[in-house]
Amino acid sequence: AQAVITTATDGRAAFAVDTWAAAHNCAVVDPEHIKHVSSALLSGELVGLRSAFPVDGRLPAQVTLDGAPDSGFVISFDQSAAPFSHTLHLVPCIVFLGIGCRKGTDEKTIEAAVQAALDGTGVPWNAVRGVASIDIKQNEPGLLHFCATHGLPLTVYSAEMLQNVPGDFTPSDFVTHTVGVDNVCERAAVCAASGGALLCHKTARNGVTIALAAQEFRARFDEQEWEDKQL
Repeated sequence: AQAVITTATDGRAAFAVDTWAAAHNCAVVDPEHIKHVSSALLSGELVGLRSAFPVDGRLPAQVTLDGAPDSGFVISFDQSAAPFSHTLHLVPCIVFLGIGCRKGTDEKTIEAAVQAALDGTGVPWNAVRGVASIDIKQNEPGLLHFCATHGLPLTVYSAEMLQNVPGDFTPSDFVTHTVGVDNVCERAAVCAASGGALLCHKTARNGVTIALAAQEFRARFDEQEWEDKQL
């Protein structure tokens, strides 16, 4: 029999980066580096943290924003950042795709437009949380197939709901005349992101319009959580 120890950090009441990521809706890009971070913590070494997002709360013991420890984790959309010898990347799943398309647009055309928008803004696929559009597109086959392929939920809004979304959007007289609201993709993305900021304004490609919006995200750490594990 081979013993496999998987809860060493829990047993020692140490910070568990994978548990934190799951609790804060972050995708772990390179799980093979979890062992380096956990081993460092269990050995009493410092672990580095770099974040593209605001950091709130008191950091867990041995986690530091200073210096360059051998192991550490990065909270960012940038998966190429490597400030540590062993860098674990955590990607917040906070981005929503606002999509508008001509009737009959196929899945591959939609995917190509989305990929171009993601590439242009440096947002990885694993940051995408869902898709949003206007309600008249709720049964659009190409859009439904795209969502199913990528395991993304589709949320739709009425023209009235979209028109009432506050913000500075790219208006179109043609879209207003066609569906009753001056912009679908930008307004839908912001609405799905609970009023979050646009990362990518309306882009058009082969009859598909795409916009990206992100929910507000802060890397929150609660020291009490780790103190409670020690009781």
